Amino acid sequence: MARTAHRFSRLAKSSRSCLSQFMERGVRSTLCPKSLDSRLNRWRCVVCGAENHSTELNREGMLCRFCGSTWRARAMVLGVLETLGYVGVPLSLVSADHSLCGIGVSDDRVVAKALYDKFHYVNTFLHQYPTLDIRNVTDEFRGTARFVTCSDVLEHISPPAERALIGLRSLISSDGAIVISVPHVPSGETQEFYPGLVEYDIRGSVLRWKDTDGMEHCDESPEFHGGSGLTLAFRLWSLEGLTASLYSAGFRKVSFVSLNSELGVPPLGPGDAVVVAHG
Repeated sequence: MARTAHRFSRLAKSSRSCLSQFMERGVRSTLCPKSLDSRLNRWRCVVCGAENHSTELNREGMLCRFCGSTWRARAMVLGVLETLGYVGVPLSLVSADHSLCGIGVSDDRVVAKALYDKFHYVNTFLHQYPTLDIRNVTDEFRGTARFVTCSDVLEHISPPAERALIGLRSLISSDGAIVISVPHVPSGETQEFYPGLVEYDIRGSVLRWKDTDGMEHCDESPEFHGGSGLTLAFRLWSLEGLTASLYSAGFRKVSFVSLNSELGVPPLGPGDAVVVAHG
């Protein structure tokens, strides 16, 4: 355990330089505006505490005028605060507690900086240091985290997604939790775009893939999302399907973040759920 803690501390310190590089990258923005009720148009950012006035509701917009957080970024921070027992207060007013370990799975710059300032947190990446592949978690990360943030990542994990969920479960301590967001539909089954996929190759905008029966397929219009890294979408989750898969991966409880209009995370309607999976 001492060796694991030392490795985790080293990773957390090294993430400072990674954060400065990551902050230069923009936050993904795909706007789907909706009118904001006049009673909800003033809010305090759950990340930085700044007072805001907004007339639109959308998942990738509704930017905080001070820290630049999106609705989705604030929802993730709200989920972390809920998980740690802080209710109704912005992160900026929470006393720093570096005994609480957290891991980010390719978090955006706003979330990463805010959590790094308050907790013993390290943001990780698939293709750069600090490196974490949630499909193949190494011993240095296992059981180390009180919380993990995984925002809009699981739709980009190549099949089978269950391996990544088991990997996420292995990251947290017995009292830990994973805060998860994914684009999703409220009900029905998760739609796998490439069922039975065992290998694939992307050339330009064309995806060629092979299934478990050896059949070759070609998708000339695969779905890519904005952002850094591998942004090919492999599935559209349903909330029912994600919940069932989390239980199958060994989580003992699955709940949902209580959205809070006063802290800049108002309900958006179908597809706005942020999931908390408890170890």
